[in-house]
Amino acid sequence: MSSLRFAGRADAYLEWAQHTRFAFAHTGPAGETGVLVETGTTGSAIGPRELVLRADRTLDPSALADALRLELATPIVKPDKLETAGLGPRSDADTVLGVIDDGCPFARKAFMTETGGRLAHLWQPGAWSSQHRHWPASALADQLRKARGDDQRAYAVLGLRSLRRRATHGAHVLDVFAGPVPARARVSPSRLKAEGGDGSAHRAPAWGASGDTASRAPIVFVQLPPEAIEDPTGRWLGRYVLEGVDFIVQAAIDLCSAKSGGGAPLPRVVVNISWGPQTGPHDGSSLLERALTQRVQQAMQHGLDLHLVLPAGNSHEARAHAQWAAREGCPALHWQVMPDADHPQFLEIWWPADTDVDGARVTVTAPDGSTTDNLDDGGRGQHGVFESDAGWWLVVVPHPSGHRHRQMALVALAPTRPAAGRNRAPHGRWTVSVEAASDRDDDEPVHVYVARNSANMNGGRRSQDSYLYDPAYEATRHGRWPRQEPDTSLVRREDTLSGMATGPGVSVIGGYVLAKEEGAPDRAAPYTSSGPRTGGRVPDWSQPSDESPFLRGIRAGGVRDGTSIRLVGTSAAAPQLARKLANRDPLPPTGPSSARGAPTTPTPSPNPRLGTPLPMKKNETV
Repeated sequence: MSSLRFAGRADAYLEWAQHTRFAFAHTGPAGETGVLVETGTTGSAIGPRELVLRADRTLDPSALADALRLELATPIVKPDKLETAGLGPRSDADTVLGVIDDGCPFARKAFMTETGGRLAHLWQPGAWSSQHRHWPASALADQLRKARGDDQRAYAVLGLRSLRRRATHGAHVLDVFAGPVPARARVSPSRLKAEGGDGSAHRAPAWGASGDTASRAPIVFVQLPPEAIEDPTGRWLGRYVLEGVDFIVQAAIDLCSAKSGGGAPLPRVVVNISWGPQTGPHDGSSLLERALTQRVQQAMQHGLDLHLVLPAGNSHEARAHAQWAAREGCPALHWQVMPDADHPQFLEIWWPADTDVDGARVTVTAPDGSTTDNLDDGGRGQHGVFESDAGWWLVVVPHPSGHRHRQMALVALAPTRPAAGRNRAPHGRWTVSVEAASDRDDDEPVHVYVARNSANMNGGRRSQDSYLYDPAYEATRHGRWPRQEPDTSLVRREDTLSGMATGPGVSVIGGYVLAKEEGAPDRAAPYTSSGPRTGGRVPDWSQPSDESPFLRGIRAGGVRDGTSIRLVGTSAAAPQLARKLANRDPLPPTGPSSARGAPTTPTPSPNPRLGTPLPMKKNETV
């Protein structure tokens, strides 16, 4: 057992990275690894500081004097200044659209005006200068002019490799959010019950332009770098997302000042963020969630109308969550780990707040029968890093008050793909057992979350998703909807919201199937993640993410003009809500966990998967 390097102030991933000497962490050219820091200064912003763990893997203790919490992140190079020249006069100065995603086809006619492109900025953050790239509107227009209007040539010269594909995640999201054709015009009008449709598809979509605010407003696009796209666990998203939001907000303020001469009110800024992890405390206390909430609150205080839109996630059927009563413990939770995974795999165990886990034994048994637990010979609970001979680690970390007095144990596996110079964790069925918490006499649960393994859209193949196994759950995996596991199952579909979408301050959107039987309630898409059954964070609203059970996804533009694809998932629903917010469409109130605080009048408890469905209506702009 190795002692904790950061004395309980760092998250388990930073302790794991320190113990493995950052063998699997993303670093800059000098071996630098970034951190997210929450300080003890009242009112200070949570976020990246220019603190890095350099090649010697140490931090100056004086640099941590005011640090309450640290999380593993990435070093980022930022542009020195923003240039706001090059926007056409048709752009709406009071609304700016922000997108944090992958693959921005800025040269598509949908995002061009008579005087140039609508992209005010395209920024790709990076860990070193050659990876960090920033193009203001003038540079993008310049490059397109040099390419004589050949969009693929312009993309190739700029090194935007993902745009060589016919479709990207960002192209779809950007078209639904900011393209000329609203989502309502992309589906058959006979599907729309609000217009008298019968749920069929006998009428073709109209594909008519709307001319709404979202189809004219300037766009700031933050291109996620390869490290974020190709690692599906989401561990490296934190700093990219936070820096991306800060970049978009600053760009929006500069755009507004440049257009008005500095005298106009600050604009409405709507940011769509499509990525998110399965892991995390799921109670709004992660540093990224707290920082996003803080950004929204600070924006409101300074007169900036900032909206952050997040999809609920697609983990409802992923078998990535388990829970049981802390007072009962768990004799055996099975974790099926796939072969040929070339990145680390993670499982998190979260105890309820104020639980004394010092006497609780956590035992991990590998498929080859080797076992490690967190108790020393004296029988006392240990908080440290426990390494097995097979190349995996159990990290038990006491979190400070920022995590609401909760503690977490992390099981981190080395890649299961063989490679020279590293141990290979065995694939197969792992078993985790957790002793009962003797100090609890209530039903508060222990939650377990598994990090995603399968590739993000356009990401390199990493492996199939690992998953949790319980025979009681497996019996409910197939058959007609709705499917619900029995109470005896450890593996649960509930509490599966995206790990960065469980706090206040953001708008969370679920997805439902558009076509349905006459008079039937809205049916959640099979993948859309759920909040808890009773109490806690649930989606604020939902939008259609599938046209029917057989026609999956919502159609939108690909990379080239005249192409279209179907994107399946709550990422197809989120930009529809973002468009409504940009257009200032009226939205019904949500419950106490809503983005802008509790409504003035109580509302019924929303559906834990759908929140308040927002159907497509004839009199709406989207």
